[in-house]
Amino acid sequence: MLRQLRSKKVAKRILIGLAIIIIPAFVLFGARTSSRRGRGPSFAGMIFGKNVSFEDYAESWRAVKNEAMMKYEDFHKIYKQLDLRGEAWNRLILLHEAKRQKIKVSNQEVIDTIRNFAFLIRDNRFDTELYEQVVTNTFRVSPREFEEDMRGSLIIAKLANNVVKDAAVTDEELLKKYKEENEKIKIAYVTQSYRDFTEKTEASDAEIEDYYNTNSREFKLPERANIEYIEFKHTDYTEGIDIGDDEISYYYDTRIDEFEHPESIRARHILFDDEEEAKRVLKKAKKGSDFAKLAQEHSTGPTKDKGGDLGYFERGKMVPEFEEAAFALKVGEVSDIVKTQFGHHIIKVEDRKEPYTETLEVSREKIKGILLKETAKNDAYDEALLAAASIDKGESFEKTADEYNKTIKTTGYFSRRGIVPEIGWNPDVQKAAFDLKIGEVSPLISPKGADSEANYIIRVKEKKEPEIPPLEELKEPIEARVKQDKARRMAKESMEKYKEAIMEKIEAGFSFEKAAEAAGPEIKETDYITRKDYIKDIGSASDIKEVFDYKVGDVSPLLNTQRVSCIVALKDFKSIEEEKFQEEKEVFRERLLRQKKSRLLNQWLTELKLKANLKSNL
Repeated sequence: MLRQLRSKKVAKRILIGLAIIIIPAFVLFGARTSSRRGRGPSFAGMIFGKNVSFEDYAESWRAVKNEAMMKYEDFHKIYKQLDLRGEAWNRLILLHEAKRQKIKVSNQEVIDTIRNFAFLIRDNRFDTELYEQVVTNTFRVSPREFEEDMRGSLIIAKLANNVVKDAAVTDEELLKKYKEENEKIKIAYVTQSYRDFTEKTEASDAEIEDYYNTNSREFKLPERANIEYIEFKHTDYTEGIDIGDDEISYYYDTRIDEFEHPESIRARHILFDDEEEAKRVLKKAKKGSDFAKLAQEHSTGPTKDKGGDLGYFERGKMVPEFEEAAFALKVGEVSDIVKTQFGHHIIKVEDRKEPYTETLEVSREKIKGILLKETAKNDAYDEALLAAASIDKGESFEKTADEYNKTIKTTGYFSRRGIVPEIGWNPDVQKAAFDLKIGEVSPLISPKGADSEANYIIRVKEKKEPEIPPLEELKEPIEARVKQDKARRMAKESMEKYKEAIMEKIEAGFSFEKAAEAAGPEIKETDYITRKDYIKDIGSASDIKEVFDYKVGDVSPLLNTQRVSCIVALKDFKSIEEEKFQEEKEVFRERLLRQKKSRLLNQWLTELKLKANLKSNL
């Protein structure tokens, strides 16, 4: 956003576009708070045992929203994903603590900060006229309000700096972490998957009952609620909406970036676990064999049945190694073998699209659909707001539903953090269901205001205290657990026998590979891997991190991960490159210091929030 604001033409477009988003947000906030009058608290919440007024909360929300607009270039696309509500509470908590610590920021510090905003510099100087225009039209506040919001942010920054000012990274910490990230090993291994034994196991009634008696607390259900609700879904309000050409043109002009497409390519690929097989197939592909057919015959990837077709994709959609190789190819060209964390790839580019911008005519129907949906959402919200107001005035739940031609629906039981049946993941519905008493009706629940998919008014029908279900209800999941445990034991026992056979051969002078081959299980090898890499048949390399401390030639005891039992031999070890370490040392130290400060700050904030004992009425 900041970069774009430097262009006057683009700035005007963004100012108009953001106004569309932000104005409803403030109208919405006022509507939601007013809907609480006469029912419930007259304040937004409590922190540190003190009431927070709706006005103070609104100012905090405005400040964090404006900060997000400055921080995120694509704010208008991602603002729904930001937890502005939570950040507003955090800001209030932090400002309370800063006041306790008597942290202050002078007028000059505020002025200097604002004067250094790059998007307010024109012709190498701070532009007062542009400042007032941006603050008033984009951030929707007066310069005075913006400056006080900025003062609060600077106070919080000082508070945070005080928390982490003594953080440091020692040379010992630095070297240890650098080694952890950059040391590499090559291993040979044999595995036994637990899944190979699942079908061979049985669970008797006695075993199921014994597991239940011993582990029943694992199945304890939390407190649950069952609610009735009236739903105002935007899809029920689309009929009769007319979207005019002027609305479509306005949307296109103010959101032009949504219709800009970067370069993209269409490619196929063949994925291999084994590099030698990849080399054999590559020769055929280079000679002109049907690439799609080769993919169907040899690929181990999920696109195998589609001849390896990945469709069109832009930069940033694939892992870096794959993307770099694919975009370097010409149409019709086949790559050499490309290694990624998923295996070995052969890539063929089938088409390329240059960057382009969709025309208004091409985009017309898509925009019409977007505007239709937005209008329907607003209509659904407006009607939901009226229904909530009726209940506020004493109308019954049933009569209100009937008046708005709605069916009262029931969810069935769900837990505080569980998915709400028929509604889905909705934290506001979940919170209201457990905050209300049986028979109580909630205010209007519209998590994202007029932009939500649906609006709800709920009434708590029933609640259940935490309980352990009877065995009859748990028989199926317990049977699966018993069979899984048996499968794990069988896999470990099988691999233990292989281990004994392998070690006998090694003691007799065999290499690990020859010993494993003689014992029976298939042996596999990796290329050089770090602790962060993924090993296809084992899982994360961190699951066998102890192998990184072995000497070359060492063979592991039986290792058990979430998926397999395995035996691993260290084939080779690559230490860090001292020269490279010295080159990267200070940059790496700075990264570790940032991480350490972030951890310290998060830990401190978590403790502060516990002390604040936030109780939100929103």
